[in-house]
Amino acid sequence: MRTGSVPKSRHNSFVKPALRLTVFLSIAALLAVSLYTASTAGAYHGGGVGAGASPVSPVKTSSGSSQRAVALWAAMVPQAASPSIVTFLGAGCTTPQSDFVLGQTVCAHVTGGTALPRRLQFVDPSGFVRQTTNITSDPQDITFDIPATQTSLVGNTTVDNRGTWRVNMVSSRGTLVTRTTFVVTDPARAEADVSVSKSVTEANATVTAGSSSTFQIEVRNNGPNDAKDVILTDVVPANTTFNAMVQRSGPTFTCTVPATNGTGTITCTISTLAAGASADFDFAYGVNPAAPVGTTITNTATVSSDTSIATGAEDPESGNNSATASSTVVASGGGSPTCTLTCPLDVNVQSNTTDPNNPNQPGAVVHYDAPTTEGTCGTITFSHCNDCFFPQGVTVVSVSETTGESCQFNVTVSATSNAPTISCPSNKEVDANGACSVVVNVGTATATGGENVTIFATRSDGKPMYNCDSNGQNCVRQSPDYPFGGGTTTITWTATSHNAAGEETGNSSCTQTITVNNATEDTTAPVITCPANITRSNDSGQCSAAINVGTATATDNCDSNPTVEGTRSDGQALSDPYPKGTTTIHWTATDSSGNSSSCDQTVTVNDTEAPAISCPANITRSTDSGTCAANVDPGTATATDNCGAASVSGTRSDAQPLNAPYPKGTTTIHWTATDGSGNTASCDQTVTVNDTEPPAITCPANITTSTEPGTCSAHVAPGTATATDNCGSTTVTGTRSDGQPLTDTYPRGTTTITWSATDSSGNQSSCAQTITVSDTQAPTITFNGQTPSMWPPNHSYHTFTASNFISSVSDNCDSVSVNDVYITKVTSDETENAAGSGSTLNDIVIAANCKSVQLRAERINSGNGRVYTIYFKLVDSSGNVTTGTAKVYSPKNQGETPGDDGPHYTVTSSCP
Repeated sequence: MRTGSVPKSRHNSFVKPALRLTVFLSIAALLAVSLYTASTAGAYHGGGVGAGASPVSPVKTSSGSSQRAVALWAAMVPQAASPSIVTFLGAGCTTPQSDFVLGQTVCAHVTGGTALPRRLQFVDPSGFVRQTTNITSDPQDITFDIPATQTSLVGNTTVDNRGTWRVNMVSSRGTLVTRTTFVVTDPARAEADVSVSKSVTEANATVTAGSSSTFQIEVRNNGPNDAKDVILTDVVPANTTFNAMVQRSGPTFTCTVPATNGTGTITCTISTLAAGASADFDFAYGVNPAAPVGTTITNTATVSSDTSIATGAEDPESGNNSATASSTVVASGGGSPTCTLTCPLDVNVQSNTTDPNNPNQPGAVVHYDAPTTEGTCGTITFSHCNDCFFPQGVTVVSVSETTGESCQFNVTVSATSNAPTISCPSNKEVDANGACSVVVNVGTATATGGENVTIFATRSDGKPMYNCDSNGQNCVRQSPDYPFGGGTTTITWTATSHNAAGEETGNSSCTQTITVNNATEDTTAPVITCPANITRSNDSGQCSAAINVGTATATDNCDSNPTVEGTRSDGQALSDPYPKGTTTIHWTATDSSGNSSSCDQTVTVNDTEAPAISCPANITRSTDSGTCAANVDPGTATATDNCGAASVSGTRSDAQPLNAPYPKGTTTIHWTATDGSGNTASCDQTVTVNDTEPPAITCPANITTSTEPGTCSAHVAPGTATATDNCGSTTVTGTRSDGQPLTDTYPRGTTTITWSATDSSGNQSSCAQTITVSDTQAPTITFNGQTPSMWPPNHSYHTFTASNFISSVSDNCDSVSVNDVYITKVTSDETENAAGSGSTLNDIVIAANCKSVQLRAERINSGNGRVYTIYFKLVDSSGNVTTGTAKVYSPKNQGETPGDDGPHYTVTSSCP
């Protein structure tokens, strides 16, 4: 598509007023000159041409008439969209990015680049052009592979591939049109340029003894990587003490400061200072009351980072790691010591370069001498830096001193002129013989004088006179020239002189006219062919698509290159992204005679990108009390879509409403998001309800019973515990504390049955039932029927035990023996020490252990013999008691059986 050419006026015949033709030719001549106005395209690093290229210097103009011509040109020519460059990661130009690493591919998306022949340059941080590509379409994607190594050899120079690269759009003459930048880093060798600057405000440039001096500090990370473990230090200046420290902006540093009115060092640290980030501080110091007038309070701040050290690199700009500022002590109440300031002499130099930031601005790098001072002067500042670029013309440099002294001097940069003298070929007038155009041998201009002269020509009808390489250099004359149409065409010839460095040193120009008579009036519209209709999907994450729609093509009977323009139905630029739906591009082809034809192209963008859906978190909870389900609020899935809102719905795997109680187990909610184009996305959420509620259990009543006769146990039917559960049936089991079966006999004592109820989820509850069997059966004593008889009654003791009378004992529960039988008491049917009994005492002596008794063999003479009765007792472990008695005789006469007159004398044992 051609843009920027001067349209010819449509006419019906060449019999037009001469005045109209004269005006048109005058405007065309001005336009031809002004169209190619540009600055020197020299070999300055970053200026736009590669090493070794032979620059072609365009015409330089600065007159007011040329400026008016440019304005008229802009009003007459259809304007293209403002040129722009956006960098992306990868060859697809889909992910916008400005930070890259070694070895990645940069994709430059170029728009508005075809208004005139232009090209795109990738320029490394050292200013060398690494790649140049012609811009042939709008928009156009151009890729560049960043070298994978840290350094590259460019010519004979080793350059660092890390740092800020430039992407320049330049004209065919090397003039910068627009640019963007991107940063390249090495992940294996991180590098951060941390810097510090320090200044004082005008109010703090002078201080009085005993007052406060405040310095302003800025810490900055110039990248390209984040700076790690950044440390800012600032020593309290001599003749001052610490007052205060305030951080005014930026990411927060952690600071330690000296004591108020003390001395020492302020240290501020931060673990990470991002690339491009900065922080501002105010450090205030109290000036010693005794500081003499004229004392300079000098404060220096330093900054460092571990980033470069950690990777073995060095700080790229170590010179900016410290900064110093000062203030001067003046007399109390203001004023300053006498200071006389004398500026250097004016400087006059010739232009020898261009502004590094504006190739269209010629000038020179100028050094000027320092001013001279007398007396006591403070800090001296300059309105323009020394040893740096000054533009062509007069620059006034103002010099000022903190106490108020000032002066000025001029730096004049004059243009360097070495213009050649140019001679144009003679004007031509030819006959078209009824054709639309005719080929004319216009000749070539010649030049004398100057050095390294190049000649270039432009036509007022916009047809090129030269073919140039991809760098816009090494231009070769068209052969033959493009045919000339009816009327007069002006050719502007320009001769430009260059110095050895390739910089322009002067130029001159002249004009030649080519008049074509008897040309046929062109009334036939061009034949236009639209690009094919386009249907495609939206770009990822967008409700549109960046599309290179191509350009309609046109042929014409008279115009070899009719102008083709396209307008979109949505009024946007052709290079802008195309929205969802169908956009119509109306293409129009117009020849130089104003004849036009059109066609339409449709660009349909379908939204095929599903929404992005995010499910609520999975939920796990317990059943509600007394139920086998839980009331749960599952939340709602959220969704975003590239083309607006998306509706969200959810369905449960059990087909119940979302707000219905959720049963025990896992229920899946399938969430679905649907956008306006019917694209769907889904995710699943689970709601898990666990039965953690134990069954309710009721034990049978406790049982108490006696042992069965002759046994130490009892048959008992304990019953069965009952249970209920919130989620259905339960299993009830019982276990005896003695490990025996529930239907077995229960031994004497208490047996505990632990009843357990277990539901289907493993929840368990229990209760206890006791079975108590009591031993209520007394033991048995079997006597042998013997009744010992003590003879003679000689008052001696006879010892008796239970074994003398009892043959056996037994118990239903306990293991007992005759030895377990004890004596509770012994009686005598005669009184002790009765008359005629021998006058003895203690006729009955029961042993302390109650297991034997000593009986005295005696009786009353007047009686019928003595009868002793022994009382025996056997107690089992349950406290059941059996008793019995046995008798021992002490007869009156040998062989007699005494008569039992009943107890007259009793001895009770110590055993109950």
